[in-house]
Formats: sequence, C-alpha cells, structure tokens
Amino acid sequence: MNPLDQLRDAVALDEPTWISAGSTIRILLQHIPELGDHTALFLCDERVVPLDHSYRNERALAELGLSVHGWGSHPSTAGRPIGSPRFAILGLGADGHVASCFPRQEALWALPEAVYVPESALPPKVPRVTVTPRCFAACEQVFIVAAGADRHALLEHCIYREANRIDVRI
Repeated sequence: MNPLDQLRDAVALDEPTWISAGSTIRILLQHIPELGDHTALFLCDERVVPLDHSYRNERALAELGLSVHGWGSHPSTAGRPIGSPRFAILGLGADGHVASCFPRQEALWALPEAVYVPESALPPKVPRVTVTPRCFAACEQVFIVAAGADRHALLEHCIYREANRIDVRI
C-alpha cells in the first residue's frame, strides 16, 4: 500500500492524531479532503503569540477548515508517553524541521515531553512550544509530508545518504 493510502486509512480511523501546521497541510488536504472531517486532531507545535495573531498555527489550521484541539490539550496515551497518540502527521520544513524541532538541536532528543523553544531558527522568530522527537518516536505511525522537489530531495538525503548523521529522524 502506498503511503498516501496508508495515511488515508489512518485518517479514516478518526483516532487522536498529532498534526503540525504549515504549507504541507494545505497540500495534503487537496489529496485527502476527508482530513477535514477528522475530529481528533491535536496541535503538536504552536507559536507563542496571541490567539488571534496571524502566526498562530491553530488559527491557520482553522482557516483551512480543520477542527483542531489547541496546544495544551492531550490525546489519550494508550501506554505511550504522555500525549503520544497512535498517529502524527508532520510537514517537513525546507531546512529539515518537523513541528518546531529544528536540525542540530540534539538536546531535544533527551527531553521526554513538550518543550518551550525561546526562538525558532526560521522566521517568524517567535517563541514556540513543541512536542519532542522522543514523543513522536512513541507514536505507532508518523507520516512526514514532504511537498515539493526540494523537500523530497532533503528527505531522501536524510534517509539514504546520512544514515549515521540524520538531522531529521523518522
């Protein structure tokens, strides 16, 4: 089964799922419009700005028609670390970041749960909160959406050419 069909099947289960914001989610909605009917989407990273601010991920996803549970609400854990649902849908940033976990932030791997990031590596340079890679690793399945040739090349590079020095761990 191809990854898009696997993701479609996971979405159909309507189970608690982490989701990140970003341009890739807009593209994903074109291929899986039923994502808009999912009732158990939980934001896994957020910019620390007022609720009505244009940088707010929760606001951006709502504008796409997605009903998300904002930062701070936690999905059921079913034996995984606190807040780790079965699934996560993450976009891949142009620099290789997922959620607000930026490349070369190895210290994040040691942290068990969510973390406050004083300033992001990319604009907008505002404080963020994010789920840590360790929690993503506890999910049963993590879908990384890499939209565009540049991000596909980055993902391929991370998986196949940097096996011992991966910046984006999957």
